[in-house]
Amino acid sequence: VIMGLAGYYIVTDADEAALHLPSGAYDIGLAVQDRSFNADGSWLYPAVWQDHFYGHKTLVNGKVWPFLDVDRAKYRFRLLNGSTSRVWTLVLEDDADVRQTFHQIGTDAGLLPAPLALTQITLAPGERADIIVDFGAYGNNTDLYLENIEPPGVPTAPDLEHVMKFQVSNP
Repeated sequence: VIMGLAGYYIVTDADEAALHLPSGAYDIGLAVQDRSFNADGSWLYPAVWQDHFYGHKTLVNGKVWPFLDVDRAKYRFRLLNGSTSRVWTLVLEDDADVRQTFHQIGTDAGLLPAPLALTQITLAPGERADIIVDFGAYGNNTDLYLENIEPPGVPTAPDLEHVMKFQVSNP
C-alpha cells in the first residue's frame, strides 16, 4: 500500500441491481490515502521500513484535496481506506460546519439489511464502506466538505482534516 496501490474490484449481481441503487455516473469509488511528497512533487517514501506510516497530505483517488461537481441527486460512494496506518473518521459538513446525514448501505461483508443513517463513519486501513449521499436537498452552488475528525493516533503524525469538496450544481 505504501507504494500507492489501492483500488477497486467491484462485483455485483441481479439482487443488487434490483435495489435500484445509484449507478453509472452516480456510483463513485473514493480511495482515501495519506502520502508525503518531495519538493519536486514526487512521493516521499521512508528511507527505512516503518511499521506505521503517516503522510502529510490527504489523497482521494490519487489527488490532493480534490473536488467533485455533483448533481442534485443521490450518489453511491464506495469508500476505501487505502492508507498504510491511518484511521479515518469521515463527516460531511456544510459551510457552517454542520454535519450532514448520509446513509451507510454496505461494509466489507456486503450490503446491510437496511440503510443506516449516520453523521460520521470510521474506516481502518483496508476497510471499505458503501454510503448514499442525497445532494437533492441542497441548492445550486452549495459546497459540502468531506472532513476527517480522527486524530492521527501518534503524537508525531500530522493531523489531516480536509479530505475533499463536493460542489452541488443544478443540472
